[in-house]
Amino acid sequence: MLACCAATSTKIIRTVNHKNNHMPKMLRVVLTGATGYVGQAILDQLELLPVGTVLVKALVKKDKVFPVRDFVEVI
Repeated sequence: MLACCAATSTKIIRTVNHKNNHMPKMLRVVLTGATGYVGQAILDQLELLPVGTVLVKALVKKDKVFPVRDFVEVI
């Protein structure tokens, strides 16, 4: 699992290329600060990945508005 802090992360870490290339890779991300500028930019980039290859758990404060995204679970 990959943990990201939106306040300090400015780029997406690419998935590791494994020897078994025919198997789909799953990128799992825990994102804090998901409602901020950088957090939204990270989610925008993750949304470009093929469907079913990324799962994000996003930490969102109760008073913040967060747009629904299929690959994001709000915690």
